[in-house]
Amino acid sequence: MPQLTPTRRHADHRDHQCRLGPPPGRTPARRRSRTGATAGVARPSARPSARPSAGQALRGLAALLGLLVFLTAVPVFLAAWRGNPLPTTWEPARWATLATRGYLHPDVVPDTLAVLAWLTWAYLTLCIIGEALTQTARSRRGPHGTARPGGVSNAPTVPERAGWRLPAPNVVRRATARWVALASLAVSLLSSRAALAATPTTTGPSGHPAATASASADVTTVLGGTAPAPAADVLAGPVQASPGPGPIGHGLPEPRRLFGDIYRCGPYDTLRSVAAQFLGNLDRWKEVRDASVGLRQPDGTTLPPDFVVIGDGTLLRIPLAPAPTTASATPNATTGTAKPARGTPPTETTHTVRPGETLWDIAHNAYPDVPKHDLPHLVGQIFHANQGATDPAGRRLHDPNLLNPGMILRLPVLAGSNGAPTSSAAPPSAGSAAPPGDGPSTSDPNAPSPPGIVRATSLAPGPTRPSPSAPAATRHDDHTTAPNHTTAPNLLPVWVGAAGLLTAAVASTVTSRRRRRDQSLDRRGASPPPHPRTIALHTAVLATADPDGLSRLDAALRALAAQHIPTVHGPAGPTEGPEPLVVLVRPDGTIDVYLRQPRPDPPVPWHAQVDGRIWILPPTAPLPPLPDLPPPCPLLVQLGTEPDGAELYADLEALGILTLDPGDTGTEGLRALARALLATLALSPLAATPRIEAVGFDPLGFLDDDRIDIADDLPTLLDRIIPDLQALHDELAATGHTSTFAARAAVPVENWEPTAALVVLPHPTDHDPHAHADLIDLAGGGQGLAVVTHHPASPDPDENAATWRLIFDGPAEPGGEPLWRLDPLGLRVLPAQMAADELRDLLLLLDDADQPPHPVPLPPAEPDPAPYTGPDWQVMIGLLGPLAVVARDGRRPSRDLARERTLEVLAWLATHRGRTRTDLEAALWPTGAQTRSINNQLGRARSILVALVGEQARQWLPTRRTTITLHPAVVTDLDLLHAHIRHAEAHRRHPEVAIAALTEGLDLVRGTPARHPWIDAELGSQLTTTVVRAALLLADLHLTHGDTAAVLDATRRGLAVLPAHPGLFAQRMRAYAHAGDRSAVRAEYHSYLRAEQADPLWDGATDPDLETLYRTLTHSTHRRPPVDLRIRRS
Repeated sequence: MPQLTPTRRHADHRDHQCRLGPPPGRTPARRRSRTGATAGVARPSARPSARPSAGQALRGLAALLGLLVFLTAVPVFLAAWRGNPLPTTWEPARWATLATRGYLHPDVVPDTLAVLAWLTWAYLTLCIIGEALTQTARSRRGPHGTARPGGVSNAPTVPERAGWRLPAPNVVRRATARWVALASLAVSLLSSRAALAATPTTTGPSGHPAATASASADVTTVLGGTAPAPAADVLAGPVQASPGPGPIGHGLPEPRRLFGDIYRCGPYDTLRSVAAQFLGNLDRWKEVRDASVGLRQPDGTTLPPDFVVIGDGTLLRIPLAPAPTTASATPNATTGTAKPARGTPPTETTHTVRPGETLWDIAHNAYPDVPKHDLPHLVGQIFHANQGATDPAGRRLHDPNLLNPGMILRLPVLAGSNGAPTSSAAPPSAGSAAPPGDGPSTSDPNAPSPPGIVRATSLAPGPTRPSPSAPAATRHDDHTTAPNHTTAPNLLPVWVGAAGLLTAAVASTVTSRRRRRDQSLDRRGASPPPHPRTIALHTAVLATADPDGLSRLDAALRALAAQHIPTVHGPAGPTEGPEPLVVLVRPDGTIDVYLRQPRPDPPVPWHAQVDGRIWILPPTAPLPPLPDLPPPCPLLVQLGTEPDGAELYADLEALGILTLDPGDTGTEGLRALARALLATLALSPLAATPRIEAVGFDPLGFLDDDRIDIADDLPTLLDRIIPDLQALHDELAATGHTSTFAARAAVPVENWEPTAALVVLPHPTDHDPHAHADLIDLAGGGQGLAVVTHHPASPDPDENAATWRLIFDGPAEPGGEPLWRLDPLGLRVLPAQMAADELRDLLLLLDDADQPPHPVPLPPAEPDPAPYTGPDWQVMIGLLGPLAVVARDGRRPSRDLARERTLEVLAWLATHRGRTRTDLEAALWPTGAQTRSINNQLGRARSILVALVGEQARQWLPTRRTTITLHPAVVTDLDLLHAHIRHAEAHRRHPEVAIAALTEGLDLVRGTPARHPWIDAELGSQLTTTVVRAALLLADLHLTHGDTAAVLDATRRGLAVLPAHPGLFAQRMRAYAHAGDRSAVRAEYHSYLRAEQADPLWDGATDPDLETLYRTLTHSTHRRPPVDLRIRRS
């Protein structure tokens, strides 16, 4: 194909577009129809409004005219043509006689055709009526189906019925749905213009006059696609709160007000969101409702009293007078809401949740002096202070609406005269501000972070220090510390909490690399200890990652892609199906998918909202497994987390172009976003083989990744991507599919590899406008290329109206976390950002998991045999299985004492001897905890020791020392297993002694080792490889003596911990070969292959050494292969 020279001028770019052609299903940016601003209404720069294009309006009018013609002209024509085509008499015998004699009346054929035409017209009319009723019913429901006062319920809902429809083929159903939707566009436009003409101009709620605007002022940006979209096809996000009554705040979208105090609702508005936008307080939704009762709507109806549900196009009257503020609280300058009075203590410091209680009940009872209008903010404080708290069954608190009985909640003390800190508020971040470049940071570590970027302190462990909240002297006695003291939480990178996809990807990658290293260990090797700087980050990642939630998201996307697979009875060619753009995963597990085109008929268990533009998957809905489908969204990234905890995902390939507007955060905010996106794309388990091209910033260690290439400039980037993009477009055209999302499902054997271009140029002089325009014009939704850039997609603001933008929106309240906004949906999120030093910490963690094993030196050989005696222990903490504690005589503590958290405290103390209490708090309570809770756990730990050993054990855990030193008589089963291995290796010349020691050591293994986050981060590989090493040593000794059954038993114990270890399978295969059972050798090798493929972290490569051994053993002419034929792995 002709090559494009990226440095050509604009005319050359147009010529190249003629040769390469636009992506299928998309017109070039310069040829798209432009939408102008409506006269009389100022277009906001952050989120411009747009009207339907002229073509869409004409198609809507044509559909409405066609519908009227079909419903009226067709029956008039049929009546005029044949009148009544039915016979006037009923004489079947006479008709039969005439037919047998060959006489056929000339009116029979036309009358039959007329009857069939009447039946067809009646059938289609019923289909149209049913579709119209269904779409009308949907528009009256809230976005989530179940109404609550002023909004919608967050509780899981049962999928609603789609409405009444006559049974019809899919083709007829889709045609009638599209016909009705197009006609509704014309009806909506005509009715809204009539409403505008009938209503006088008044003064807005801010006191400023509002000019009369056309009805199209409320119509938001129509998303890309070739099909015409009705008024309901417009995607507009929930209206965000303005800074309060009065003028609209800077950086927020201007309200879509039609005239004066009348407001036309968007598809995602609720009474609460409208109250928050115009009145500054979402709890004032009743004022909006009461003021709107009786207001005439575009369809001629009026709003009834006590209505709570609003839909797209509902007209509301905004009350003009703001509500008076109370003297008990200080108004918030940003949101207009009043915060709880300072100095208000709760009636109790902790509260155990009882059945039926809610956070509102607890807040109301524990803070009786707090006014009712302050409770919403207080409930949020209590929830954030206890997020992650567990109930007795181990279920964590992640949703403020879901409380489990038995949860112990920490009630914050609002800062007052006693100076007690508010426990729910973390101390301000004091991280180093990254320099403009990505080089080594030289800034002051205590310097403030750039505006809009949330930073955390260094993860590297520092020297032993007292808590910053209390003097060091108060830390000597854990029983005398101030009861209201709350330990400071461990400050970690914000991306760990704001980027669930990246967190899960990091956890999966580290676990996979560790597993691959552990499987390469032999009996002479050991896994290296983790780097000290990586432990805190790895622990936080493991504690935060949600692999189950990520698996469900993947299953949901695969289920959507499966709708594009042609069925046996369906069409053989491309089929129409949903194409996701943006996905919201809510805290309760509900998945909201925003589609490119409305699909009003989703399959079970999905149900549609907002006329099919959003598909909802309930949290408990089952999804079929579709393992044969490739990942449908390789460029899926998480943009951040909404304030309510919902995770916002976007398919960059489906969006086509995502423009980053960092605002006051500047270049560093832009690069922080780009680093997080780059890390997500490079590590994502949902991405098979994406190609990433970056320009303008240093990805540091990710240069070693095969997916990432760095281009020097934009012309070089274009030269790289154009050939592959041309080939992909040709493949799409050959298959007839309009997007790669559909093509991956329908033709999974093809390689639909997308490309992501990250363009972050630090200096304006580096920007090549012509090359940038070339790149933008190559990008199209679902066409194999995603462009992430901070430059506008086009200098024309009208064309930018349809561009996806992530814009810095500022904090929601003074001192709050900075939020960004995704337009045109208007969704506000805490973004996934990563500073340069945070990326280095992440790369250090990934590199640490790739460190090779180190050899273990043999101890001196003992000349004389001696039985194993081991250390003189009294209490053993079990790590080689579920956490447990047992005395030497086998006694165990009662269940009331042996709680999970208490056992975890004992395990940490036994594996971290000589550490401080501060270290204990940081490891087990990374989000902070009250001193009283820590004291209780240490007290229970002493009680366990006393119950197992006696009163003298109370001193084994000192109380008046800064350094916590556990008595040597308390050991772990890992310590004992190491002692057994050392004794066996020292007696390697005495096999009987070594076999007895290793057998007794493996008896300590009770199952899969404990997997708490800090245990996995610090000891995960050690727990696994120590057991495997003992099993290999024992199997080797038994193999030398020819005891096949003993070899199988020893390796079985190791495989219970690491199921696909090739060295253990190699010993089993040698044992069967030694016994002359080649069929068992083959069966054992196939068992290894099954275990390897069943491992979710398997990289697809079979161990070559084991394959070589298998061939040797199955083709050997000797009955017994040499004993020293073993795998030697480095």
